[in-house]
Amino acid sequence: MFPKFRQVKLSMLQLLLCMLLVCQISQAEEQVLRLALEQAVSIALAQNPQTKQLVAGLEIADEQIQVASAPARWGVNVTAGLARVQPAQTPTVEATLSGIEGDFQTNPNFAYNLLEGGINVNKLLFDGGQVRNQIAAARLSSDKTHLNAVDSWRRFHLQIEAAYIDVLRSEERVENALVSRDLAKTNYETAEKRFAVGQVPRGDVVFAEVPLAEAELEVERTVFDRQSAKEALLLLLGLPQSTPLEVEKLTPPEQFDLTRETALDRAFEQRADLAAAEADAESASKELKAVSRGNRPRVGLAGTLNPVGFDGNALASGGYRVGLVLQWPILQGNVVEHQTKIAEAQYASKLAGIELKRQNIEREVRQAYRAVELARMAQQSTTVQLNAARESLRIAQGQYRAGLANFQVVNDQQRELVRAQGAYTQSFFDYMLALAQLEQAMGEGVPYEAPFFPEETTSSKE
Repeated sequence: MFPKFRQVKLSMLQLLLCMLLVCQISQAEEQVLRLALEQAVSIALAQNPQTKQLVAGLEIADEQIQVASAPARWGVNVTAGLARVQPAQTPTVEATLSGIEGDFQTNPNFAYNLLEGGINVNKLLFDGGQVRNQIAAARLSSDKTHLNAVDSWRRFHLQIEAAYIDVLRSEERVENALVSRDLAKTNYETAEKRFAVGQVPRGDVVFAEVPLAEAELEVERTVFDRQSAKEALLLLLGLPQSTPLEVEKLTPPEQFDLTRETALDRAFEQRADLAAAEADAESASKELKAVSRGNRPRVGLAGTLNPVGFDGNALASGGYRVGLVLQWPILQGNVVEHQTKIAEAQYASKLAGIELKRQNIEREVRQAYRAVELARMAQQSTTVQLNAARESLRIAQGQYRAGLANFQVVNDQQRELVRAQGAYTQSFFDYMLALAQLEQAMGEGVPYEAPFFPEETTSSKE
């Protein structure tokens, strides 16, 4: 029933690396933590409270199977008691004993101690398949919980990857701001030198101060943004936000040749939330079968052992009772019929939910695929704009040094280069993020899913 998921298990080396990184953080916070994306994901798996909540939910779902299986197992109940018995005083009774007539009455002061015990044994032998279907429904419900946990982990992984890309983007913006500041400083120094020798008016120096001041402000702004991006990533990893952090670069694929139809096929095969909806629907079908068998006869084995009794003066003889017990609910106010109708409606709702989930998945994949195509075209366009802006600034600077253009031309070309550089940086990381979103929409590209998968993804069939 379920699709075959690509399960990537944590290797011992990766686990040891994760533990080593966490220990290093706790021992020396002042040391810089250098991470690749895969290492960041493994730390989040071990440290973030959200993953701990997912694991706890899986344990609850697995234990629900054992609860549903309890009615089909042997049941043993031990009873024991110690009591003080005080009989009530009876009315006077006239009786004749050995030809002697007299009035008899219970002595109100008579009381005795009672010690008793028993062992009851029960085993369900046949119930028309009700408990069996309840167990199957519980297993399918557990599978659904595991698959939902996989889906939650995949979405959480996308958050980590997006935060990681945001850190890279912020670092690139800082580098761009520093380059722009150096360029503005060079132009300012050139204007000052030419003014000193009387080649340009004082206005060129004033005009050169404006982009330099803007570049200084942009450097400070990007540095603050970079720190905020790092803190957001550390929060997702479950690490102290004061931890010094450095991340490694990501390399996008050289060529994107995936078709839309292939992406849709992979999504329908690999999406865990779709598999969870299918498991939920099959669980509802098992619940329907279990409810519809609520008025069938039940046969069980029952036994009672009374080993000893004590009436206050002497031990009473024990005994046992073993036999079959038949229970057949004939009239229950049509409760089973109405419960069956409710279960039928719930099953129909789950089937409709599967179709709705497929439509939503198709919509997500189509949107993510278009976002990748648009981001790729934007990156190509901004690359051309950046090269043209660099060349235009180089020409303007040469003309200014030769006295063929005023500083306003240089200033305009410098602003255009800053804009083109920012647009290129934005488009590059937009493309990286769009690829990550498409992978998430297809249900792939996420490591360490094995801890969230059910041990058995096939339901028990009747």
